[in-house]
Amino acid sequence: MSMLKRLPKQLPPLDVMLWDVFSPKPEELAAAFGVSKRTVYNWIAKNDAPHAVKLALFWLTRWGMQWMDADLYNEAQLHFSMNRCQARQIRDLKAKLRRAAKLGNFGSANDPAEGIELPVPAGVQPVQVHRKRVAVPGGPRRQAEVEPLAPGVIRERQVKPPVGYHQFIHKKRRAA
Repeated sequence: MSMLKRLPKQLPPLDVMLWDVFSPKPEELAAAFGVSKRTVYNWIAKNDAPHAVKLALFWLTRWGMQWMDADLYNEAQLHFSMNRCQARQIRDLKAKLRRAAKLGNFGSANDPAEGIELPVPAGVQPVQVHRKRVAVPGGPRRQAEVEPLAPGVIRERQVKPPVGYHQFIHKKRRAA
């Protein structure tokens, strides 16, 4: 929002503002605004002054002080919330880096923490990737050496699928 839109829309009368700032002497007002005493007496007699003078006096009154106090409080709340949000984001990113560090150091080209030793919690050892080469099943033409964790490699099942009742009986009969 533009700072000019934050100016007060209406101002109290001059005599009310002067009373609120403890009725300064005309000489003090003349010195503060750089005008003659006669000009200040004319303002007081008409109970009106130039808009710039009334704005300057407004910020010295209790209403102007409350306005500034509310603005400062709201700005402080905004910055506090932004700080808390950024701290939460930093905490989450550090947790993601710790999880990545637990997996191991793969030396990727787009390493987000290149050259930085990632913190690993005490008692946790990073998992190392197995670099043992295995033969891909599938016949003589498809024999190739592949990393076990390479993309696209289908791993064999560790657990056999459950055997149905009929297959179980058939096996028993053949064995007997």
